[in-house]
Amino acid sequence: MSMYVVAYLVRAYLFRQNCCGLKKLFGLVPDGVVEVATEWWAYVDRVEWPEIVVTMYAGFAGALPSDFYKVRAGIEMALIDAVAHSIGVPLWRLFGGFSNAITTDITIPIVSPTEAAELASKYRVQGFKTLKLKVGKNLNADIQVLQAIRTVHPDCLFILDANEGYSSEEAIHVLEKLHEMEVTPILFEQPVHRNDWKGLGYVSDVARNKYGVSVAADESCRGLADVKKIVKENLAHVINIKLAKVGVLGALEIIDLAKASGLDLMIGGMVETRLAMGFAGNLAAGIGCFKFIDLDTPILLAEDPVLEGYEGTFCSL
Repeated sequence: MSMYVVAYLVRAYLFRQNCCGLKKLFGLVPDGVVEVATEWWAYVDRVEWPEIVVTMYAGFAGALPSDFYKVRAGIEMALIDAVAHSIGVPLWRLFGGFSNAITTDITIPIVSPTEAAELASKYRVQGFKTLKLKVGKNLNADIQVLQAIRTVHPDCLFILDANEGYSSEEAIHVLEKLHEMEVTPILFEQPVHRNDWKGLGYVSDVARNKYGVSVAADESCRGLADVKKIVKENLAHVINIKLAKVGVLGALEIIDLAKASGLDLMIGGMVETRLAMGFAGNLAAGIGCFKFIDLDTPILLAEDPVLEGYEGTFCSL
């Protein structure tokens, strides 16, 4: 077995001795993770390593419960990384070789207008051209924050991320107000609740046809079945893929379906260090089909135990 895979699995085992330290690396709650990793390790010991390399997942897919998405994603990342190392090929080239670098947006959380303006001004100096703004808690406050940001960073591109926070009517109202301000977001991410399919379709229709704004499904996209529903019913224009949510191979399936269906793609992540974000960056750069890149969490962490990879807006792989 490749030592790269062993190294990743040993980290999972070490939750027993060093839960806090490893939680910083992986962003996972230890409960249950060790048991799942142990079961998978026992399976790996029973099969031939070449079988795993050749099948690239099918042989051990059943070893992990479906609700341990992050564990499944981590093991997939480890195996694919091991394959890349074993043949001496960078990850980005293994995924297609389109590019070895990406440029990410940067997120402004839900804060006061003054704080938002300060952050936007700082990010402008650092070279960030696309700001992802968290909205959805208070409609009027969201508008005030947008106005404040626009004042200090007039040339920035906006992504609005409501994280399911609006009703469909509120989402349309935000777009109306922005239209009055002559501001057109490049993307409106998950404007309504994940299960409000009717509302998502309505907002997507109005946003695109009246305001020229694309709508992305994030929380509403929990797997391939959701993407099929979105495609069939024309519910969104963009799919946000997060490897910790759907896994690597699940992401590749979604990418194929989205491209075949004419949907645009966004890549994002949970609160992850450069380990997971770096893998996602390699996938995005190598495939080269992502219109929106949202891999900024390593830049925002108060403490990051992993070094290198990010230089301002630029992630070199």
